[in-house]
Amino acid sequence: MSTPFPTDPLQAVTHADPYPYYATLARDRPLYRDTRLGLWVASDPRLIRDIMRHPAARVRPLSEPVPKGIAAGPAGLLFGRFLRMNDGPRQRRLKTLFSGFLAQQAPLAPAPDWQRLDVDARSARGIDRCLHAAPVFAQACAIGLPGAVAAECARDIGAFLAALPPSAAEDRT
Repeated sequence: MSTPFPTDPLQAVTHADPYPYYATLARDRPLYRDTRLGLWVASDPRLIRDIMRHPAARVRPLSEPVPKGIAAGPAGLLFGRFLRMNDGPRQRRLKTLFSGFLAQQAPLAPAPDWQRLDVDARSARGIDRCLHAAPVFAQACAIGLPGAVAAECARDIGAFLAALPPSAAEDRT
């Protein structure tokens, strides 16, 4: 039994074979506004590249490199140092260096020891924690950090992320 063709990009994400849909979308509707979903859809690779290179698609506005809500505290100091969250000249230079390092280091890194995350996968909270910690842990392992240090990085980033929502404690520490 075949699965029905996706009717929108969100259905395509979970479709058994989304690639014919993606190809049709890129050919027939390279950029459009899906009013039902309330989002813009860009599907043509060249168009996506051009959009991502446009100044309006920066990670953060140049006038506000750190979100106002955390700028005055320790979370703001940390955020301002993240390579991924800033498009400033210093970060662009460091991103280039770091990308070169990753290209050399990542293939040599051992597979992550997932037990180091120490999460209870039998509970919803444990699974949620794992889903947030796993990308940080995997990236830390990929750059060559020992498993214990990578797990500590995942915990620290988890604590940092808890300080970001408006519902976080006022001091955001």
